[in-house]
Amino acid sequence: MYRIAIVDDEAIVRKGLMNLVSWAGLGCQVVCEASDGQDLLDVIDRVLPDIVITDIKMPRMDGLALCAWLHEHRPETQIIMLTAYADFEYARQSMKYGVTDYVTKSGGMKEVTNAVRRAIEQMEERRLLQSKAELHKENLETLQQTFLKNVFDGLWAEQNALYSRAEQLHLHLSAHSVLCMEFDMDPDSLESDGLKTLEPVCDFLILAFKDYQCWCVPLSGTQLAVVLASGSEADLTAHSLESICRKLLQVLHNMLGCPIFIGVGPAGTSLPELASTYQHAQEALNRRFLEDESHLYFYAEDERVSPEGFAPVNEAMDRLITAIGSGDLQETEKRLQELFDLQKQNHIPAEILKSQAMTINAGCGRLHAEHKLAPDNIYQKEVAFYQSVTACRSLEEYKRLLAPVVLETCRQLQASAEKDDPVFLAKEYIQRNYVRDINLNDIAEQIHVTPSYLCRLYKESTGSTVMADVNALKIDRAKYLLRQPGETVQSAALAIGMEDAAYFSHFFKKHVGMSPRKFQQQERRPS
Repeated sequence: MYRIAIVDDEAIVRKGLMNLVSWAGLGCQVVCEASDGQDLLDVIDRVLPDIVITDIKMPRMDGLALCAWLHEHRPETQIIMLTAYADFEYARQSMKYGVTDYVTKSGGMKEVTNAVRRAIEQMEERRLLQSKAELHKENLETLQQTFLKNVFDGLWAEQNALYSRAEQLHLHLSAHSVLCMEFDMDPDSLESDGLKTLEPVCDFLILAFKDYQCWCVPLSGTQLAVVLASGSEADLTAHSLESICRKLLQVLHNMLGCPIFIGVGPAGTSLPELASTYQHAQEALNRRFLEDESHLYFYAEDERVSPEGFAPVNEAMDRLITAIGSGDLQETEKRLQELFDLQKQNHIPAEILKSQAMTINAGCGRLHAEHKLAPDNIYQKEVAFYQSVTACRSLEEYKRLLAPVVLETCRQLQASAEKDDPVFLAKEYIQRNYVRDINLNDIAEQIHVTPSYLCRLYKESTGSTVMADVNALKIDRAKYLLRQPGETVQSAALAIGMEDAAYFSHFFKKHVGMSPRKFQQQERRPS
């Protein structure tokens, strides 16, 4: 429904217009009747009329003054002048304020109705044009983004075609620079944080770079490129962009509550350079892999890692693989932390770090195979690890992916080594069988070694003897049983493999310093 305001100092005219015109049939509703222009202005923010039908001769604020106010403050409002004076001068003055139509009161309701219809037609035509303009702008932005992304990817090799398409899309990129931005947030959390996409951020960036031509190109859910163009290459130097970018980091970090990273490429001087400018910005951004806090990076060729920086990292990788193979968990943890520290200290690029992770994972796979620990789905695990490491975006995420692979391999090798260790096998057998009447020969026979070899190996490994540990377990079990209500010395002796109660008493006193009965009385004495 279109909203109508009727303004006339004659009440009978207002009532006649309200009651004699079929407003509903015109798709309209009268939302206000006012005795002069000031009466309408007092309520205009509340009633928001689409069409104002106003008399000219009125007290306080006449029709022409009202038209002037509407023309300045609400230019979209359609105005129909209504007067008893068929005076060309009034019509001439009102037209400069964008008045839609001019009718006389003597013309009857039909003339008013036709004027309202013409006003509605003009509003519909204006809205249609506005909708088309907005659609054209939206389509143009989409086409510009697609074109720029294809240029980034090197899909426009032929220069004449490149320049021609850029001209069609109103892209003038002689002097330009590219910023690559990454927002360290989970893409799945964007909607929960009030952002379905980074489009609101793009709108903000266009305002921030108001002194440049600016185009935002989404690259992923958390990454976008910003293309800046200027009339002068000097306006796009690192120095000229730095203050804006640092302010952006601070404001966006506060707005979004997550670390933000910006890589800035060097200024380009022609459209064909745009692809390399973008690649340089990405190279600068890739250094964010080693950072946890918001950071700004400028591309610099001399900051690439020298061969001397890789040597200590490669040596640390060799030490790590050796530690894993030894099954020494403590040493492996130490060597893994050493590797992470050296990778960060030497500013190893993200792609090299990921390649090193693949090398370590392959080394763990070889150790699995050599010790026959490889699971049936080892290929699937390698593919999953490759996909995860390739997609990871920070050193902390990289550590979380690599550490479990390394440490779990070490634990499995440690467990495998223990299973072949006579001392481990002896302890395992003792733990299961100490309640029986077993001796050194029984244990040695079960694990397929000689008693003398077991004695020597056990003493070297534990500092104790085989039978000392058997007896210690028997005593601990006997003590536990003797503390239980209703338990007898005889039943405790039988429970640890001793049928002779007298021998059990002698055995118990030798190791505890008192007889089992005295121990039982002492333990059960009320405190």
